[in-house]
Amino acid sequence: MSSKDRTLLELQEEIKNLQVRLEEAEDTLRAIGSGEVDAFVVSGSAGKQVFTLKGAEHPYRVLVETMSEGAATLAPDGTILYCNKSLARMLQVPLENIIGTTLASHVAPADQLYFAARLNEFNQECDRDEISMITGKGPPLPVLISYCAFDYSDSQGISVAVTDLTQQKRNEEFMAAERLARSIIDQAGEVIIVCDEWGRIIRASGLAHELCGENPLLKQFDKLFRLRVTETGRFVSLLPFLPSEIYKNVEVEFIRCDDTLLYFILNLSPLKGSQNQIIGFIATLTDITELKQAREQLLTLNDQLEQRVEQRSWELQETQSKYLHAEKLSTIGQLSASIAHEFNNPLQGVMTILRSLRRVNLEEEDKKFLEVAISESERMKNLIRSLQDFNRPSSGKKAVIDVHDSINSLLLLCKSDFKRKNIRMQLNYDERLPQILAIPDQIKQVFLNLLNNAADACLEDGVITINTWREEERIAVAIKDNGVGIEPEKRDLIFQPFFTTKPEVKGTGLGLSVCYGIVQNHKGEILVDSQPGKGSTFTVYLPVEEQ
Repeated sequence: MSSKDRTLLELQEEIKNLQVRLEEAEDTLRAIGSGEVDAFVVSGSAGKQVFTLKGAEHPYRVLVETMSEGAATLAPDGTILYCNKSLARMLQVPLENIIGTTLASHVAPADQLYFAARLNEFNQECDRDEISMITGKGPPLPVLISYCAFDYSDSQGISVAVTDLTQQKRNEEFMAAERLARSIIDQAGEVIIVCDEWGRIIRASGLAHELCGENPLLKQFDKLFRLRVTETGRFVSLLPFLPSEIYKNVEVEFIRCDDTLLYFILNLSPLKGSQNQIIGFIATLTDITELKQAREQLLTLNDQLEQRVEQRSWELQETQSKYLHAEKLSTIGQLSASIAHEFNNPLQGVMTILRSLRRVNLEEEDKKFLEVAISESERMKNLIRSLQDFNRPSSGKKAVIDVHDSINSLLLLCKSDFKRKNIRMQLNYDERLPQILAIPDQIKQVFLNLLNNAADACLEDGVITINTWREEERIAVAIKDNGVGIEPEKRDLIFQPFFTTKPEVKGTGLGLSVCYGIVQNHKGEILVDSQPGKGSTFTVYLPVEEQ
């Protein structure tokens, strides 16, 4: 129906409705203009649309109420005008008990003075602080609080956002503990290795890296560290894990990558979780290589010291025995000299009488007996003189001596003993043998001991051969017998004091030892060559020194 067809009544009714809507629109615009109603106008394809405050704040209110951070608006004096549910949940206080209180009353005592100063000096710029807040139950809550100013009822207010830092602090503490543990492991003076429950290395100190010569992380402990127990020779294994006391202060061996053998003290213990289950293992290795080497050196030195003490004791015993033997020989020498002197006086009288009988007319047979008596008396006189010369106390001074004369004087002393034992002598002297510079009585003692030993070694029909010759700047005297000989295992022992192959009643074991010492003091050498059952040859080398 067109407008011409509408009745006047209908037109009047429509005009009346339009007037009512116009009045409502004018009232709304007047309220907006006077500030009685907050609204904003949005222009679009459908024209201008007016939104009141309720419609404008709804999305932001929903955002503030649903966010996880706490939010609040404060009056200039810090009174809480509004807070969301998240802040009430953080503080563990009902929402209705928070609004109207001051935010400072919810701050931990340690931070209250700082927080009050912050509100007093607050300016328009946004800022933030880390503080602790009191909770209804439980410990103080670490938070990050952000401030921002806003206008409220012709005055300035403060909006705050509160972020719970509990988890962040825990993470920081965990990270700090992790860094501390890693720092301790890296700087430790011992090899520290942490393994998981499958025996893989998850932490290792710097010394562990150096020890294996490569990055040990995520590698099997048993394969990388082949540790062998020193006492048993058994290799250490994490899996299956044995009781920790078995690997407590256990000495183990490890061959480094450069084939160096090292020694460690191993301590191995399980790493347990919150449910007391094994979640890994901790192994520590304390290097004792230098300590063990020092201990072995100390044991070696101790053994050497004991050997030296034993050697010194043996030398003292030898010296004492030599002294006693020398005293004994000196006493025998004095007694022999005294006897020789006593025999020499009457012998001189007998020889004088025998020589005077040469002037008497005797029969030829009696003359022969007289010459034999005089000859034997002369032999007795020479024997007594040799005995006196040999037993005369040593001066300890060297003199020029003829080795052949010295040997001959000794043979004179041994003649009767050799004759009694049916021993024949063979002398092969070098006529050009030079004289030597030596202590006469000591050299005679050497040759006399060797002659006596040769005689003792001979059995029936014994033969003693003496050979002399010159060998470069030395003379050599070899005394050989065809006696029983010396067994090979005893050949290296014959020059030691108190060692003898003779019966105890016949030998002291000092003769060859004394001979060896005398020859050494003369810068000479004494050697032995012997075969069991065929005899022995003792060769004495003495230097030819300029007079």
